[in-house]
Amino acid sequence: MNRILTILVCLTATCCIHAQGGKNEKMDRFIDQLISKMTLEEKIGQLNLPSAGDITTGQATSSNIADKIRKGQVGGLFNIKGVTKIRDVQRIAVEESRLKIPLLFGMDVIHGYETVFPIPLGLAATWNMEAIEQSARIAAIEASADGICWTFSPMVDISQDARWGRVSEGNGEDPFLGGEIAKAMVRGYQGDNSYTSNNHIMACVKHYALYGAGFAGRDYNTVDMSRIRMFNEYMYPYKAAIEAGVGSVMASFNEVDGVPATANKWLMTDILRKQWKFDGFVVTDYTGISEMVPHGIGDLPTVSARALKAGIDMDMVSEGFLTTLSQSLKENKVNVEEIDQACRRILEAKYKLGLFDNPYKFCDPDRPAKEIYTRESREIARKIAAESFVLLKNQQEVLPLKKSGKIAVIGPLADTRSNMPGTWSVAVDLNKPMTLVEGIREVAGKDARVLYAKGSNLTADPELEKRATMFGRELGRDNRTDKELLNEALKVARQSDVIVAALGESSEMSGESSSRTDLNIPDVQKELLAELAKTGKPVVLVVFTGRPLTLTWEEKHIPAILNVWFGGTEAAPAIADVLFGDVNPSGKLTMSFPQNVGQSPLFYNHKNTGRPLEEGKWFEKFRSNYLDVSNDPLYPFGFGLSYTQFEYSNLQLSHSQLRTDGELTATVTLTNTGKRDGQETVQLYIRDVVGSVTRPVKELKGFQKVFLKAGESKNISFKITPELLKFYNYDLDYVYEPGEFQVMVGGNSRDTKMATFTLLEEEKISEEALLDSVQRRTFDYFWNGAEPVSGMARERLNVDSNYPLNDRHIITSGGSGFGIMAIIAGIERNYVTRAEGFARMEKIVSFLERADKFHGAFPHWWDGETGKIKPFSPKDDGGDLVETAFLVQGLLTAHQYYANGNKEERELAARMDKLWRDVDWNWYRNKENVLFWHWSPEHQWDMNFRVRGFNECLIMYILAAASPTHGVPAKVYHEGWAENGAIVKPHTAENLPMNLRYQTGNIGPLFWAHYSFLGLDPNGLKDQYANYFDEMKNYTLANRAYCIRNPKNYKGYGENCWGLTASYSVKGYAAHAPNEKEDHGVISPTAALSSIVYTPEESIDVMKYLYQKKDKTWGDYGFYDAFSETENWYPQQYLAIDQGPIAIMIENYRSQLLWNLFMQHPDIQKGLRKLGFTSPHLDKKK
Repeated sequence: MNRILTILVCLTATCCIHAQGGKNEKMDRFIDQLISKMTLEEKIGQLNLPSAGDITTGQATSSNIADKIRKGQVGGLFNIKGVTKIRDVQRIAVEESRLKIPLLFGMDVIHGYETVFPIPLGLAATWNMEAIEQSARIAAIEASADGICWTFSPMVDISQDARWGRVSEGNGEDPFLGGEIAKAMVRGYQGDNSYTSNNHIMACVKHYALYGAGFAGRDYNTVDMSRIRMFNEYMYPYKAAIEAGVGSVMASFNEVDGVPATANKWLMTDILRKQWKFDGFVVTDYTGISEMVPHGIGDLPTVSARALKAGIDMDMVSEGFLTTLSQSLKENKVNVEEIDQACRRILEAKYKLGLFDNPYKFCDPDRPAKEIYTRESREIARKIAAESFVLLKNQQEVLPLKKSGKIAVIGPLADTRSNMPGTWSVAVDLNKPMTLVEGIREVAGKDARVLYAKGSNLTADPELEKRATMFGRELGRDNRTDKELLNEALKVARQSDVIVAALGESSEMSGESSSRTDLNIPDVQKELLAELAKTGKPVVLVVFTGRPLTLTWEEKHIPAILNVWFGGTEAAPAIADVLFGDVNPSGKLTMSFPQNVGQSPLFYNHKNTGRPLEEGKWFEKFRSNYLDVSNDPLYPFGFGLSYTQFEYSNLQLSHSQLRTDGELTATVTLTNTGKRDGQETVQLYIRDVVGSVTRPVKELKGFQKVFLKAGESKNISFKITPELLKFYNYDLDYVYEPGEFQVMVGGNSRDTKMATFTLLEEEKISEEALLDSVQRRTFDYFWNGAEPVSGMARERLNVDSNYPLNDRHIITSGGSGFGIMAIIAGIERNYVTRAEGFARMEKIVSFLERADKFHGAFPHWWDGETGKIKPFSPKDDGGDLVETAFLVQGLLTAHQYYANGNKEERELAARMDKLWRDVDWNWYRNKENVLFWHWSPEHQWDMNFRVRGFNECLIMYILAAASPTHGVPAKVYHEGWAENGAIVKPHTAENLPMNLRYQTGNIGPLFWAHYSFLGLDPNGLKDQYANYFDEMKNYTLANRAYCIRNPKNYKGYGENCWGLTASYSVKGYAAHAPNEKEDHGVISPTAALSSIVYTPEESIDVMKYLYQKKDKTWGDYGFYDAFSETENWYPQQYLAIDQGPIAIMIENYRSQLLWNLFMQHPDIQKGLRKLGFTSPHLDKKK
């Protein structure tokens, strides 16, 4: 068995990092078998998602659903509510269809299920990622208890235009905040993405892409923007959801670059799957396929085929796939592989959710009563709602109110239940929420008298009110005249001590298909508010809204304004909690509120233009401004007041310059100068002052929500790295650029403290200095990073010192052999003194003399403190002849280094020689003409690994033949290793000639070209089977050529980033090789760097490239073990067996020192001659 399999089986099971996801071979086999049984019609049926009709969320309905399910023509169903109904429908699928494939059940669980949280724009205003994740977690619990396993959430569309109705469903105008919220929502719905429990559901990020950027804020409208703007301002939240592991993606209605997103291959395949490596499924939006017909790109068969070829997997409601793909296949508009791929992705989702194991996993009839709309969930919803409210004004501390006296609650939104949950709360019981009047009465208590009057209707126009109160959200229009309603309200107001005016939008005035050109509070309400203000009584305006409104008049005339969005089922008591001061408001806006609708779109992270108007000024001729209003928002992004006051002071940067491999810290002092405890969201903004393309005036780059007691101060710090400064340049490369940066910290995007720093140019380093830096850092792994008792090399080093398997003290025999050679080179490079090096060598030899050995051979691992064997696997608990060879290679090199030294050095060399002579190589033949890898006293030869065929073990056979005490005959090499000549197998790899048979069939990982040749000089080394330098050079170049060809389209692969070998990976330890089965998108620096003796120019190019990325790839001990640009995976971990060859081969490239020492050993020379090798070293005179 080759070393690849040994490493993969043993290390993955016992000691490696494990990443979420990864290939599931069991799932693949299951789905392969299932697809092989499916008819074409059944495959296409899996791509069909009809609507059940319990809930209205679109313009069309589906028919004959039960019959289609029986025929295998339905993959999933949505808009069906109730666990009993869902169980009945699932029963049809798994008991009455031919293949019994279960259905997905989806629903728009947007901001809660029956326990409803604030609308997403309100949730975003909490700036509390834990609260947002918790809201999604409760939504998942409730929805799954009622039979739902899939939600069409989170909606992460960035929008800068308050006219667009669906801003209510999103997170606002900022991509960084939107991305953080996207990740929190996915975590809340999906948990750890394993779906092992029945109370997590699959999320669906939407609407991909750019749905929030339609012209004029009109829903479904055309989108047209530069790709620079697209990637810098809009795309990050989608990508963040993908990185969080979201299970599905919904395509948007709009066009991008002139092609509807549903048929846009560049979006759905090139970006989503190839660049971002999304491996879930993509569903259209409601009738998204059929709507491409009026878009004007073809009839239903044409657009259905285009959608499939673009990368759409599931058709929501249109039935374009169901009714046209069979014919399109006959007409060669699509191919069966595309249908199979889409079908596979749907089946994978069902498999991951556990539906094949238990189709009724989400259909437990006992759960709803115990888990839906519970007291605990409602209490959490109330707390989160209160945290979402934004205090916009509080002149003369009108708020908080006293729980006494007469309180008038007036307005068309004061006494409504159905309005409270907000848009897209499709599962809620609209009779359950309290009205605001009821909430105030409950919280105010018996000492306050709460009066009520409606005051006005929602709007003066009955038809507009009808359009704004659909889906059961009617407000109960009062047929009295406006004058009568107003007079009643004024009568109540004059009796009161304070007025709470509940005004704004109804819940359906925002949401889908609810764009507005007027962002004012409706006129009839505004007239009511003006009259209430004239009473002279303090007025608190409670604004219900799903978008930024223009509150310019209100800001001027009303002393207190509390924006409460639509706060969910617990909105009313939560509003009262804030009004009476039981909760100190801490919400902050995530969209700018304009002064006038004419400013729309309005956003804080705008560009400066060539004629900028200074912030805070109104008008200056020939500047970018308006005649009638200033450029500034009424309330800026990030704005929100509290019942206490916060002061920012003493903003300091830890450094005035930032290196590309460094970081700096921005620290500000935050003080609660008021009389109440409170929370403040501290916001970090950065401006890139000069760029290769124009850059925004500021961008949010961090935030922290901080609780301070009255009078308390805290220092709040943010870490700033070059990674935080990256943006997409003209070529859409994600880069940072040197120059001046402004750091702004404050409580909103307008009112900030500022400091500056300079990002320095990329450090220039000469080739020789780079080689020395890499060699020195890697040497330090074996010096400063060594296990302290033994002096030996640790098997691994984790920068975070987290060793879950308690393997901090495990040391490696083979890696320590590499370390010995690295230390010899380090002495010669003056990294340490000769005396220091000698002391370390003496410690190592002393350890080896007392440590466990097996017929003189060393185990793979020891405990570094005790010298006792640490089993590498259950049966690998004895001698490991391959690892022994690597260690002996180092000992013989050191022997030659010290053999002619002073007395102490000669004595140490003699002790090394004894360790060499004690290894019984003959024992490991097991009476055959081949060497066995393992033997242990308990398991004997159970591992049974005969080592033959080329891999990393050539050095083992040469040492076995060279042993002066236990040498094996030459026939062991020729019959065992070389298989009587069968090791010769001329072939090509990546069009390069190869002469040897490699165990993997073609070529394997690059460490096969390294480990045997650390001491064994390949230059001019030949035997009857190969010219080893030429063979290993082509072996290396083939690895490089494969990476450049990059058949799996991994990100980052190229001429300067190549090298597949055994290393850590996103899936645990794995042996990566240049073939599509064993290539997982992981590059290990040791692969190319340790090949420097074969490919110096190519290897140094990689070294330079990695050094440029050293903020991610470089640490105290040189380059980290491995990384994946595709997965954005950069673990800060090291392995001895990967670090050692880097330092050794760099030294051999620079001076040939270690080759010369090893090849001069007389026993090695005898062994090489014995086996028929030729080498220039054998021709040298002693």
